[in-house]
Amino acid sequence: MRYHHDIRVHGALRQGLERAALGLFNFAWRAIGLSILALMMLLEPVLRLTLVPLAFLIFVASLVFGFLMGAPDFPKWGMIGLAVGLVLVYWAYLWLLSFFTRLPHEID
Repeated sequence: MRYHHDIRVHGALRQGLERAALGLFNFAWRAIGLSILALMMLLEPVLRLTLVPLAFLIFVASLVFGFLMGAPDFPKWGMIGLAVGLVLVYWAYLWLLSFFTRLPHEID
């Protein structure tokens, strides 16, 4: 009978160690996510102040030089593509920022 009791104790110990390891992993994952979120929140105003006005200026320059003035060697479609790409990069950054600000499922 003692043998069966030892198996139950080792099984309970194993379950306790598994729960502790899972809790430690969960804590580490949230700490890493929180530090990434803090860094991303600090960088967001800098990106907003650089990417969005730069995209607007590139778009206006491509309209003026490519379409209104009609410069033959001006890469108007490439410049418009660059402006749209900069806005898309900023939107992707905002999406990633919103991904890190979501609450865990057990808190919802």
